[in-house]
Amino acid sequence: MFPRRIPSTALLPTVVTALALVSAPWGARPAAAQTVTLGSPTAEYLEGLSFVQSLREMPDGRLLVADPLAQELFFLDMDSGTVQSIGRPGGGPMEFRQPDSVWPFGGGNSLMVDLGNARMVVLADDGSFGDTYPLVMGEPGPGSPMLLLLPQGVDGEGNVYVTQRPAFDPSGEPGDSSMVVRVSLADQRVDTVARVKTQDLTVQRSGGNVSMRQIPLSPADAWGVAPDGRVVIARSGDYHVAWHHPDGSVVAGRPVPFEPVRIRDAEKLAYLEAASGGGISVSIEAGGDGRRSMSLARGGGGRDDGPDLDAYEWPETMPPMTNGRINVDARGRAWVRRNMPAGERPLYDVFGADGNRITTFELAEGRRILGFGEGSVYVAYNDEFDLVYLERYALPAM
Repeated sequence: MFPRRIPSTALLPTVVTALALVSAPWGARPAAAQTVTLGSPTAEYLEGLSFVQSLREMPDGRLLVADPLAQELFFLDMDSGTVQSIGRPGGGPMEFRQPDSVWPFGGGNSLMVDLGNARMVVLADDGSFGDTYPLVMGEPGPGSPMLLLLPQGVDGEGNVYVTQRPAFDPSGEPGDSSMVVRVSLADQRVDTVARVKTQDLTVQRSGGNVSMRQIPLSPADAWGVAPDGRVVIARSGDYHVAWHHPDGSVVAGRPVPFEPVRIRDAEKLAYLEAASGGGISVSIEAGGDGRRSMSLARGGGGRDDGPDLDAYEWPETMPPMTNGRINVDARGRAWVRRNMPAGERPLYDVFGADGNRITTFELAEGRRILGFGEGSVYVAYNDEFDLVYLERYALPAM
């Protein structure tokens, strides 16, 4: 199916008339002078995909897309609808098992996370496979120092950024923070960039066993990476944004006023449905020679009869923003997704290099931003069968 062409006159951002934002007891709208939209899409891809969490715009305008659940890796031309497949499922050269996130990697190359083969693969601009790197640093297994390299960002120098939790003492209480670390794939150097708050945990102990579970929608920071190596963090406490520069300096903006959103059954259901089926499972096995091996897989865990809301501990209200990856556009602006009441349109606050909010964008219902190109914003949405569709918008000037 070919994407629908949109006239160029539809590309300008649309200003939505803003009402005076008087704080209601459980309001959701950010206190901003105006809210704008992206206008109409410049192209759409209407062939349903199974799962997409990131994409990469190539220098020629095509997209590199990975669909781990469908076991597909391909170039996509949004204007013509043309798809060029790359590689095939397997464990050898030019093969993958669950191709996951994709990132720019410098020199026109891309970095693809191959979950099933527990590796990262460098792809040339023609899709050919190059160097590979393991997804794990250290020895997997209890008591062994290990760092799982599932990128939340990659900078222009080819450094990978991940979250690392401090070691857990089974006799103590888990901490509520993690470190953002920068990993040089070339020499395996690891540097700590910042510390972020993670979701709270519940801990259950039975005999010698300890189980931990995240508390859904508990306060947690969000973060992302700009191509120049700056790390942007949205703090969930007073909702402010800070940029951590490679030289160690920090530029923080003013706190953004917000009204907490009460968590009702509708918000609980929306959160669990969004999280179902797309999680990553990690398994560690010991071979006959005593060496341990790790495998990763995305998907599964869904319930045909719906989630049990009472099986979780819930806070009273949501933090101001979601705790996922912050996408940074080609102009160096950070787009932070707000937590909204169930059924309301998504809002993204856009922050500049000084950490202060520039404006707020409202997306169409059910939309989420996947990434940016030189002059484009790429958006995804799911249908009632959970298939994923892609849209491209013009990147607004602000």
